[in-house]
Amino acid sequence: MAPETAQQIAQTMLAVTGNATMSKDFDTYARCFHLPQTMETYSGRVDINTVKDLREIFDSVCKQFDAMGVTDFVRRCLEAQFRDPATIVVAHETRLMRDNYLLREPYPSYGTLKYIDDRWQITDSMYAIKDINSIYNILTGKY
Repeated sequence: MAPETAQQIAQTMLAVTGNATMSKDFDTYARCFHLPQTMETYSGRVDINTVKDLREIFDSVCKQFDAMGVTDFVRRCLEAQFRDPATIVVAHETRLMRDNYLLREPYPSYGTLKYIDDRWQITDSMYAIKDINSIYNILTGKY
């Protein structure tokens, strides 16, 4: 079996975290993140130091998706490259959907995956969204 490409690893991570978010499966979601880490938007930075911090963000995102009527969380890896054998930098696009209706303009995000404890984990993320307060407010529970 051929080794996975950076693009395949990144797309798998997007699928796992997206499915976990939509099914509200925090345990699966949390296994994808290495702590501590940061999530950033144009509005600011959120430091995630504990599983409790991550849970608060997860619950806030799920609550916002429910309020928006999100039925599908579509993310597509645009680019992924190995920085070294244990680090991948990723750019991806996110679309929030209600059935076949696009709820907002797609937005790019950037992140880093590191191979830690025998699995790939997200170590940081940046969301480049035009509504600069939206994601930051969700991440901080202030929407």
